[in-house]
Amino acid sequence: MLIQPVGRKEFEQRTFPREYSVIIYWENNHYYAKDRKGNLICVDSPTACLQEAVDYVNNEKLGWIDNEGVGLIGVLTDIAISKQVVITPLNRIWIRFHGKVWIGWINPPSSDPYGAIMIGDGSRTTWVDRPIIIEGGVFASDPSKPNLYPFQINRIHGVVIREVHAATANLVDVVGEATQTLIDHCQIANPPGMAIQFRTGPYSHGPGDSHVSRVLIQGGDYIQPTSGGIAIYNNTIWITETWIETIPNQIVIENPQGIDYPQVIVENSVLATSESQLVNDLITIKSGINVYPHIIRNNSFAIFNPTTYAININAQGIDPIIEGNVVSLFNGAGFIKANVANDIYTVSRNKVRIFSQQKSNILNITGSLSDLILEGNHFYNYYYRRLEANGGIYSGPGSTTINIPHGLGTTPSRYIVIPINTPQPTSTSVDNNIITINYSTAPQWVYIRWYAEV
Repeated sequence: MLIQPVGRKEFEQRTFPREYSVIIYWENNHYYAKDRKGNLICVDSPTACLQEAVDYVNNEKLGWIDNEGVGLIGVLTDIAISKQVVITPLNRIWIRFHGKVWIGWINPPSSDPYGAIMIGDGSRTTWVDRPIIIEGGVFASDPSKPNLYPFQINRIHGVVIREVHAATANLVDVVGEATQTLIDHCQIANPPGMAIQFRTGPYSHGPGDSHVSRVLIQGGDYIQPTSGGIAIYNNTIWITETWIETIPNQIVIENPQGIDYPQVIVENSVLATSESQLVNDLITIKSGINVYPHIIRNNSFAIFNPTTYAININAQGIDPIIEGNVVSLFNGAGFIKANVANDIYTVSRNKVRIFSQQKSNILNITGSLSDLILEGNHFYNYYYRRLEANGGIYSGPGSTTINIPHGLGTTPSRYIVIPINTPQPTSTSVDNNIITINYSTAPQWVYIRWYAEV
């Protein structure tokens, strides 16, 4: 057997044209875009070369055997995008970035976010039977432009953004009727706006329709108070194995912009703050409807800011399930703050650990509850070395007997019930599960602050 070695340049010339439909590269102070046969498509304009590569793949008649009909574009060099590149898929497109991508001089409109690479032109809703994939690259932009995004997904279903790093930049703006978006294995550092957002609808299609998976979002010393991690307006999003740290607005379920209400499933993720950073509540839910419950399950929260809650719900009709979370509270931070209206809250199997002498608001629930399922939780204050639970609850319309679950799992040795603008009860009692308050006649409403410890 005769083995003949080849040089790196000859190896690339032999390999890349066969692997990719189009390659974009830098050589001898020139940009080139060539097809797999070596035909020149574009020269010396990096933005035009990328757009020409996309158009070339779209115009090429791809078979089902060669790369399974996928047009592969390889960007083998650093590249600067000076104006918007639009991908309107006629074929399946897969772009791999191997270097840095600078998008700093694109000027977005003052209001709506602007994508340097727009997938789907917004003129119609596009369904793709296989994903449009963007992979790799380090994207950077001007931090003074919070409305600028490397990617905008506009009315197209089935887009994958994978293994992309955004440095002092946002990442993805999903707008219009767009479902089945997957953002996977990405990193975002110091986003000037919301790092990822799903906005405008209608396009909810059920729990977990779009996924944010294994994403790292971190802020630094210069993060702005308006910056954030993930904003959800109208989609149903499944966030899993994601780490968000020191971002002021971490996960925000916003009021809907269309007719659909947003839903969220957050699982196996880490949300954390630091003492030196201005951080709002970690998960803020401003809107919802009880078609699907909001599920916040098996996450880890660490909060150092005294005015911050792990979960703040100011929405009705969502029947949230909050279970299996591990929560570390410092300096009087809180676990759940909620303003409800005839909702069913399930708070179970959570471990809340308190590391300060300030009384933490573990449960601060106001409004009319249909039911509160509070079971199997463990609330422990490491400063006092005791089990404790405290919060506020408003029940209405009133009845002669009010039952408040305390969630300790054992009869507290000490408990305090403080009625606010409410008649004094005739008696109170406590057992392993609930504090019972009795009235001679049913008040119109009852607002009670309570505290229990072991």
